[in-house]
Amino acid sequence: MWRRLLPRLEAVSLGLWYGGVLFFAAFVATTAFSSLEQPHSGVFIRAVFPKYYTFGMVAGIATVLLTVASKYVTREWGIRAWLSIWLTVIMLVCTSLGPTWILPRMEELREMRHNAPPDSQELRNAEQYYQANHRLSVALTIIVLAVGMLVIFIPRSPATPSKPTDNV
Repeated sequence: MWRRLLPRLEAVSLGLWYGGVLFFAAFVATTAFSSLEQPHSGVFIRAVFPKYYTFGMVAGIATVLLTVASKYVTREWGIRAWLSIWLTVIMLVCTSLGPTWILPRMEELREMRHNAPPDSQELRNAEQYYQANHRLSVALTIIVLAVGMLVIFIPRSPATPSKPTDNV
């Protein structure tokens, strides 16, 4: 039973994680920034980020654990299995950098921008570092999506030759 169930749960978990990242990047963030005024879009995205990253972390941890468990019960320890495991770990690390490092830094820089005197070097520096962190956040999302696509297309088990059938 587990030999059939765990690979399916692994695929569902990966699909939910990947779908959540894609949905947020393609629809939620772009819609917020294109339809809301600047201060409101930022407030909205900052309110969504904790939920988005919590979902990503839970789905990522579940996917990594299900991937390892699936490979264990199916006894798939070849290169494809290890590649799948390590690529999901890379996705999880990229996802975990958002809430643990990038978002706290961006919030600090947002406060610095807000409190800096107009046309000051402090304001320009805070803006520059804020934009750099935003680009890093976008890059990590792209990495998660690209690596996730690789994981999706890794064959789950070696191809087995098809048996001829008698249709008589």
